[in-house]
Amino acid sequence: MTALGPWEPFAVDTVAALLRATPARWWLSGGCAVDHFLGRVTRPHGDIDVSVARDDWVAFADSVDDRLEWFVARDGSLTPAAGARRAQLRPGEHNLWAREHGEPVWRLQVNLEPVSDGVWIYRRDARIRRPVGAVVLPVRGVPCVQPAVQLLWKAKDPRPIDDLDRANVEPVLSPGERSWLDEAIEIAHPDSPWCTRTRTRTRRDHGYCR
Repeated sequence: MTALGPWEPFAVDTVAALLRATPARWWLSGGCAVDHFLGRVTRPHGDIDVSVARDDWVAFADSVDDRLEWFVARDGSLTPAAGARRAQLRPGEHNLWAREHGEPVWRLQVNLEPVSDGVWIYRRDARIRRPVGAVVLPVRGVPCVQPAVQLLWKAKDPRPIDDLDRANVEPVLSPGERSWLDEAIEIAHPDSPWCTRTRTRTRRDHGYCR
């Protein structure tokens, strides 16, 4: 339950089936993506997230119109995103919640992310960029965020659940992904507690564009 109403999130398999035919670029993200990557449930999840290339938002929403209605979540309030409003989202509007038509519970959260010429751009710091192929991985038939990228999102102001996700993910990251994450955190979130705990790093470029 949130101040904006209760959540009964879709399962990962439900999301994958719902979005199978969408022409938009999308990938599972958030804590559910971490668990899907690991192949096990590590903690309860209050919602489920997918990320969508911002330029594909309208096509994405249109593809599931028969089942879902959309609301922009910003500053603690929700605004319907339909008709012309859908196509005219403002730059600061990048978080959307969806529920099934006529139902009171929230099912899916969408995060709009900038993608340009096949390159993903970290919305919080445009200096951090990666080819989409290094950001999105196919995991058991579901496009899923690369775990190091998800940890970057969590690094800004980590909560206990984020520390848990990090503890579960770091042991399975490759050395290159660990170095990329350490350097990206230092650039984008130098005040993060995760930055102070990851000072031992190399200075080689491990895949982010400057």
